[in-house]
Amino acid sequence: MLTEADVERGDRILAAMRDARVSRTQVATHLGLTENAIWRYETGRTSPPATRLGRLADLLGVSWAWLAYGVDERQGEPESSDRIADLESRVRLLEAAVASLLAERADIRVEHRS
Repeated sequence: MLTEADVERGDRILAAMRDARVSRTQVATHLGLTENAIWRYETGRTSPPATRLGRLADLLGVSWAWLAYGVDERQGEPESSDRIADLESRVRLLEAAVASLLAERADIRVEHRS
């Protein structure tokens, strides 16, 4: 079910793509997705996971917070910006932990086959 927040996020994604002069094809290639998946983000039909949203924000030259929630860190309250920065940091730590666990799991499979 589409929510107003999903549609607004999609509008921000589309606006950032236009401002950065980045095409749907370029975004899809950068994220390893189809153009249809990017269209679904633009229209708010689906929301990108936090990690993918971060990669998209980097590509488009905007903050993760703005892309996700419309928070302009320059105008937001310090507590909000601090909280968002903390959450972004935690997401990065979790991503690293998951990557490490997946690498360990791959090593165990290789050892088991030997």
